[in-house]
Amino acid sequence: MELVNLDQVTGNQHFERIYLEAFPASERIALTDLQDLSDENINIHLSQLEQAGEVCGLAVHYALPGEKGFLLYFAMDSRLRGQGLGTQALALFKQIYPSGIILECELVGEAAENEELRQARYRFYLRNGLSDSGTISENMGGRYHLMRSTAQITPLEYQEAARNFEIKTTLL
Repeated sequence: MELVNLDQVTGNQHFERIYLEAFPASERIALTDLQDLSDENINIHLSQLEQAGEVCGLAVHYALPGEKGFLLYFAMDSRLRGQGLGTQALALFKQIYPSGIILECELVGEAAENEELRQARYRFYLRNGLSDSGTISENMGGRYHLMRSTAQITPLEYQEAARNFEIKTTLL
């Protein structure tokens, strides 16, 4: 598994397709805005995940001080799911950010239309060594569990990282 940082995401067919398929419009930041934010802030990374030279996923992540990171967007190509690539990608992020990664996972138990999918994602993160921080984040019209790989990375650091994407969050 390899992480390839992209200078340009607009016009990148693989990145755009995975991004549009994986995230509902209400949760997406326009690709042009992501590009501008990345161009202005060296800690914002727009990356694609590759396995044997083939694009298999994407990540939009923020490097926090102390070898910590926030994964704003993390998705694998839906055509390649079930092959262990998501597990490999998370392991890679744990190497890149050894002091901890933090990410959002849709809140479970809300009887949402996609409740089964939410439960599967939540279990996926738990199986891969992330734990629920016990903090809920509200932003962009949604509520999310804050999942993290270590207790060293805090919800306040998540909030700091989210501000760099111009996302207003409320912690519950």
